[in-house]
Amino acid sequence: MESLNKEHLINNLQKERKIVAILDNYSVHKAKLVIQASKILNIKLIHLPVHSPHLNPIEQVWKSIKKKHIGNYLFDTIESMEEQFEKEFYRTINNDSYYKNWIKKFINLN
Repeated sequence: MESLNKEHLINNLQKERKIVAILDNYSVHKAKLVIQASKILNIKLIHLPVHSPHLNPIEQVWKSIKKKHIGNYLFDTIESMEEQFEKEFYRTINNDSYYKNWIKKFINLN
């Protein structure tokens, strides 16, 4: 915290684009140090309700990839599976409608 808590660093970081981190309710994620550091680093923490993986956007990405592209396909090698997974992962997360709809539904970034 000491190295982060410098006025010139705080001022510069507040000018940067805000980062949003989506977290579960693991106690470490709610520690004072994490909360203080996130404010200094211009990171908005969003804690999901307990037992709510359906609200976590990465869980939706995994579900989509598994259902549509990985789950029903027999791969010859681990490498071919990794290649297909990576391709579908980036295709999914780069889809504007995917993340814009999630943001509208769950987050107010203002």
